[in-house]
Amino acid sequence: MNFLAHLYIAEARGADAAGAVLGDAVRGRDLSHLPPDVAESVRLHRRIDSTFDRHQHTAAALARIDRRERRYGGITLDLYADHWLATHWAAWHDRPFSDFCAHAAAAVAARTDAFDAAGVPAPTATRFAEILRGVAEPEGIDRAINRIAQRARHPDALLAACGNWRAHGAELAPGLAEVLRDCLRA
Repeated sequence: MNFLAHLYIAEARGADAAGAVLGDAVRGRDLSHLPPDVAESVRLHRRIDSTFDRHQHTAAALARIDRRERRYGGITLDLYADHWLATHWAAWHDRPFSDFCAHAAAAVAARTDAFDAAGVPAPTATRFAEILRGVAEPEGIDRAINRIAQRARHPDALLAACGNWRAHGAELAPGLAEVLRDCLRA
């Protein structure tokens, strides 16, 4: 699961939106430097990741990815899960997708205290809402892959492996509703 799914689950669980995003940026078990509500949301983020990564449907989809691309298969499946959720949004949430993205992005951007404590720059609400809305379209997933590759040790390998995200995601798609329901309970 990537930003959209984490924010959706955080909202459903009453968790802080900034922690839902910072879960990928904050390292280590000691979260005492973060505001308590954000630290708890980071812990939720980690439980969601663990549930997603260990889920039988995720494991089966990952096993079907060509071994040369499997190293980055988790990234591919995370991004596909956000794309799937965005394209099935009306079945999961009453608020229109664009409204949710704007609201979630504003909530994340408002927590500059949490981002400062984590030593990570806070996103702007406008740009982050654009990123969230972008996952509904294949081009948005491609842009996300390119952003991730810019931070990767082996960007060319990541780009090559994630280039097949649609096919990899199609392996996971039939089980994604069950995976999401299980992640909601993480």
